[in-house]
Formats: sequence, C-alpha cells, structure tokens
Amino acid sequence: IRVNRIMPETEDIRRMSPEQSRQVFAALGNEQASTFGKSGRHPMMHRTQTIDYAIVLTGEIYCVLDASEVLLKAGDMLIQCGTNHAWSNRSNAPCDIAFVLIDGAFDAGLAAKLDGH
Repeated sequence: IRVNRIMPETEDIRRMSPEQSRQVFAALGNEQASTFGKSGRHPMMHRTQTIDYAIVLTGEIYCVLDASEVLLKAGDMLIQCGTNHAWSNRSNAPCDIAFVLIDGAFDAGLAAKLDGH
C-alpha cells in the first residue's frame, strides 16, 4: 500500500515530450511503463502489468484512458487491470490517492499486441 499526493497539473507537464516522460518514469524505476510516444492523450500515460486498486482520499483527479476519462472524487475507488492510463489533477488542490498494486503478467498474445507494455 502506498499513498501518493498528486499536485495540480502544470503547463510543464502538459508540454512534456515523450523523452521527458520516459525520464520521469525512469526516475521512478519503471521507464518501460511510459506509453506517451504511442498515445498522445497525456504525457504521463503508462501501462503496467499489475492490478491496481486506487482509492481517492482527498481532492479530485481525472483518470485519463485511451478513449475517455473519468473524474474521481474523495471516496471513489477505481480498479485497473493493466489499462493504459494517466492521472491528471486539474483542480487547484492536491489529491491524495491510496494505491494497492498486485503483480500480474499479460497473456503472451496480448503482450505482443501491446508491444511489450
């Protein structure tokens, strides 16, 4: 279990290049998670081979997906199963989210379609 504080999104994040995005994920220890060069929806788009439980504790945040986005508010919970996504805090206040990540592995056929992501 970990709790992340996601600060309001800045122009620097919105203008980030795919290389800068990979550098951010590399600093977090997971450079290969970045999918921004393949998906232009948000610079922090990423995919991991995990099942993620996200519980919004304070504030609000958008979960940005390939073709849609969902606004989550305090008390909301989201379960992701290896989806391509990003977190976007468009408010003026920090958002605290508790995460529980469970390791998984993509089916070989799906992994090939996803190009290893």
